[in-house]
Amino acid sequence: PDAVFANGNSGDFISGAHIRVGDGSPVPTKDSLATIIEALSEKHFSLWQSLRTSKHLAAIEAQIRASLDRAGAEPGCDVHDFGIYEYAEFQDRQCKYVIGGQRIYEFLGYAWRLPLWDNDLIAFFERMPREAKVGQRLYADTLEGANWGGVWQDVPVNARTIKPNWIRPLRFMAKVAHAPVGKDAWHKFEKRYFGYWMELSGQSAIRSYTEVANDRRGARYGVAWLTEDYLSRHGLDYAGNLMS
Repeated sequence: PDAVFANGNSGDFISGAHIRVGDGSPVPTKDSLATIIEALSEKHFSLWQSLRTSKHLAAIEAQIRASLDRAGAEPGCDVHDFGIYEYAEFQDRQCKYVIGGQRIYEFLGYAWRLPLWDNDLIAFFERMPREAKVGQRLYADTLEGANWGGVWQDVPVNARTIKPNWIRPLRFMAKVAHAPVGKDAWHKFEKRYFGYWMELSGQSAIRSYTEVANDRRGARYGVAWLTEDYLSRHGLDYAGNLMS
């Protein structure tokens, strides 16, 4: 009854996990403010591809631009532009959405703490150059170099493994079959037909596999289905329109 939960939020973000190179993710450096806004829109406002219309995108971009203007963002320097990108996510996603999720502990009657959001730790990573944060380089080097408890010599830092095991051969064969048509076609196929089973949180399970695989609206991942379910309980469709 007196338990206090202290989880890992949001060590991946502050150490640079959201600044990536070579995996198709947007990496703003010395590009224009418009490029940074586009990258933020693509990553954080894409629950449904069918809703990414010109009208919606214009409204989203206006809100992101207003947020960056209030922060005094001045793009143009490759040392600092990645920080503009991080700031926008910190202010408008991490603080409001990710950390808001911590209150599930309160709902269940428990206390919680976020040691990785200590002001001094956030300020430390805020000062780090891009080279120390891309791929969580400083974080990974520290774990492997200090090797606390002698556990890190055989444990890769944040290794990515395809789960569940049974899906690996099927996924491999499908990937080989898609080689002639390119990466984009493969990623769409993978998300649509394998993503349901590979999703660690299992959020898409509020729908059947058949519903998810047959859907044509372009759900990004489980949160899209959860959002649709939430809106439906309030009399709205997945686009936020009143249902008849």
